[in-house]
Amino acid sequence: MVTGVTSGHEECIGLHAQPLVNQPHMRPTSRTSPLTAALLGLAVASAGCNSAELDQLPATNSEIHYQGGDPPPVDVLFVVDNSGSMEQEQAKLAANFSTFIQYFTDLELDFQLAVVTTDVENPAQSGRFQGTPAILKPTTTDLVGAFSANAAVGTAGSGVERGLEAAKLALSEPNLSGANAGFLRENALLAIIIVSDEEDGGSEGDAPSQPAVSEYVNHLLSLKDGNAGKVNFSAIGGDVPGGCSSVDAEAAPGTRYAEAVNALSGVFGSICAEDFGPILDQLGATISGLATGFPTQYQPIVESITVKVDGAVIPEDPFNGWTWNTNIGGVVFSPPAVPPLCAVVEISYQVADYGGPIDSGNNEAAPDQCPIPVVPGNNRLDGGAFACSLSGFETVSDAGVARLLTLGILAALATLVLRRRSA
Repeated sequence: MVTGVTSGHEECIGLHAQPLVNQPHMRPTSRTSPLTAALLGLAVASAGCNSAELDQLPATNSEIHYQGGDPPPVDVLFVVDNSGSMEQEQAKLAANFSTFIQYFTDLELDFQLAVVTTDVENPAQSGRFQGTPAILKPTTTDLVGAFSANAAVGTAGSGVERGLEAAKLALSEPNLSGANAGFLRENALLAIIIVSDEEDGGSEGDAPSQPAVSEYVNHLLSLKDGNAGKVNFSAIGGDVPGGCSSVDAEAAPGTRYAEAVNALSGVFGSICAEDFGPILDQLGATISGLATGFPTQYQPIVESITVKVDGAVIPEDPFNGWTWNTNIGGVVFSPPAVPPLCAVVEISYQVADYGGPIDSGNNEAAPDQCPIPVVPGNNRLDGGAFACSLSGFETVSDAGVARLLTLGILAALATLVLRRRSA
């Protein structure tokens, strides 16, 4: 059995899916015979490539994605609101921290974590790291317990919650080389996570006017030489634009935080959520660099989907497997089932109503550092490289090889006939 991976969903084992009659060197003339036309048609039909360029779509599709990324070190700063209304939110943050940190520990990621409060008026806080030890690392004893203790910053802080200013102070002098020395590393990504039920600056009538959000964004970028790919700003705050409320939370819209999130490609979650687990799950995956979702090339019949990771079938299970997510148009893995670095993810399914390709689907390459075949793409780190299947088969069998040889012979004959006609 001869097996192989195809070179991309627009090409099949070196044969471009564009109809041969459209090739410049094979332009048909009025003298094209029925035999020539038949040969050309047979050659095109033999390609069997799942490409919209052929104006035909598959009944089934099997595609290959890669888990990309080689996560660099990461420095994560949590900015936790310590005003009077935050007791339950701090408890939810601590209770779900294990979900967040799971990605880091599973990847054996080189990380550092620290916590500051939104109170910039108290000299003992004002951007200074809280807790002992103040900087948590993979080697920290009882990491989850240590973070829970550091994040329990109390509720006696200022009612003028200035999360953006607190983050800036934490990463500026004199704190940067003083109280917070050793946190910011030159080769690490920088991730800021705000947790607050108030707008930046608070809602007090005498709250000072705040600098533009862009000033804070520019400061964070300056710490990484302007490289936006090395800075992530995320927030768990009040829904924008109307705020939110729940049994245990009442939150003003975190408009300024949302603006910073949008500027720095972060994640925004609702602080009114009953459970911070899904939010922290998403944050952990985003910051660690692993893809949790893989958009498909076509709209599938969900019940027909089969997912394999490195050849092992993964169940459809919201807790220990995958689920279909209509928002991204793809398969999403739960934390325990997220494919490891360089894993090969195979997604097979029946195409729903022969629907067309999904515009948002990824078409990306396997990372250079992964010892697997590379397909055409842009090498982003959010996963998803499609491989064109040959007539629905995941590998090329002996019969498939014979078919390709036949195709080459037919194409050669068609070319020869046309050249003689045009001579």
